[in-house]
Amino acid sequence: MDIDSPTTRSQEKIERFFKLPMNASQVLKRIVEDLREKDANVPFVEKFIEQQGYPIWEKAEIRLPLTQKGINKEQANQATGTDTIIVIPTVLLNEEFVKSLFCAKMDVNILYKLIEGERYAEFGFDHDPNRAEPNADDIVAQFIKFEQINFNDTLFLIKDNRLFDNWPVGTIKPVSFLLRIKTQHTTNNDFPTNGESCTLYYDVGAGYWLFGQCNLGGGGSGGQTGNGNGNVGTIGWNPMPTGGGNGTPTGTPPPPISLCDRGWVRYVAISCPTTFPAPPISPINDSIPNILSRARNDQADSVFNWGLQNNNREQSFILVKKDGIIYPKNFQTGTLNGDKTRVNYTLGPDEQLVAYIHTHPSPTPLERSSFSSDDFIELTKNRNMLGYTAILECGNVRYALVIEDLAKLNTFTSTRRNNVLRQGWDEAIYGQPNIYSNGPQACVDGIIQYLGSSAICGIGFYRATAPNKTNFIKLNP
Repeated sequence: MDIDSPTTRSQEKIERFFKLPMNASQVLKRIVEDLREKDANVPFVEKFIEQQGYPIWEKAEIRLPLTQKGINKEQANQATGTDTIIVIPTVLLNEEFVKSLFCAKMDVNILYKLIEGERYAEFGFDHDPNRAEPNADDIVAQFIKFEQINFNDTLFLIKDNRLFDNWPVGTIKPVSFLLRIKTQHTTNNDFPTNGESCTLYYDVGAGYWLFGQCNLGGGGSGGQTGNGNGNVGTIGWNPMPTGGGNGTPTGTPPPPISLCDRGWVRYVAISCPTTFPAPPISPINDSIPNILSRARNDQADSVFNWGLQNNNREQSFILVKKDGIIYPKNFQTGTLNGDKTRVNYTLGPDEQLVAYIHTHPSPTPLERSSFSSDDFIELTKNRNMLGYTAILECGNVRYALVIEDLAKLNTFTSTRRNNVLRQGWDEAIYGQPNIYSNGPQACVDGIIQYLGSSAICGIGFYRATAPNKTNFIKLNP
């Protein structure tokens, strides 16, 4: 019986390292040829495999300089000009995460750079849009993209909350959070020659996601398109594939790592020495207005401030849900000489209406009343949608009405149609003894009086006050 010698096994590992797919581009063939020559002179491949894994050549991404952007797939495969950058993910044997980004820069001589995932923090957390080098967000976003491409995962646990720190004002930044990613090719023939655009979706509970933007490669640095460094930086390029961080000498490189050792983790059923958060569902004590306010805190404040600067005009928009993502649309301004809010309920394909938001802008807080009878009637236009919500932004305070029981709501409104409802609502508010001394509180007291308990009327009435307008308290339990 023949037994493979260590030399034979080593040669098999080396050949696997260099093995290209049948349809490999000329760019990749040139890189492999160059690496073979370098390994013949100064062997490095076996140590590379041990520490970084094998390059996944078929998932390599060609990033062209600005002067070559917009070319087609065939042209990109032949691109070997100066400043063309190729990014190749590497994966350790028997592991299911991207260990490093193995980068090659096509110059007179090919230069190499190795970016190890566990050293992402070396790139810093500078969010200057004009930064010359990528930051940690840019680097981690690229790893996430390649892990999505290689392992078909779209959900990640971010354990380092310095990453993707783009939470809206007023939102409490969690210690760790879930992040969902969607990518979209931006080049001809669906070929990622200049990277992909993407959107990151923060988990805000109950299947809703708050979106932010990210850059997953492309021709520039720091998410920009200026110097054509392929979003992997200008520092640390060498004739040999060494390094691992941002190019700054850091002593002995760290030993190989496991999936669990980084600041982000693919949200998969894998045993890690850390506590995973619950899947993306709402906490038991959370509420619909909390979830929706976290998702659209910035828009609510923005339209309110617009009203203050434009003759105190009201403004409205709707929130819709599609593919698990919640987002605003159909912004409408109120009438110039009145306070009637108009709402545009037009939906696109597969969009689900979940809420409408409007404002009561006034420079004086004591003039910012809660929901009017017309606002309540607007809510009841969608009385057959469980969970449907009206949110009212008043600057220093935010209110919400939530449909919580369809049968009880229909019983409540069956004898209170439009004019009858309007009269009863207004009488309850204007009959409050503090109507002229504290109008907003009188309005709240009148609404509670008119609705009664949510257990009877089927409508929950909520209030949240600044600075944390995403923490609602139910006023009519």
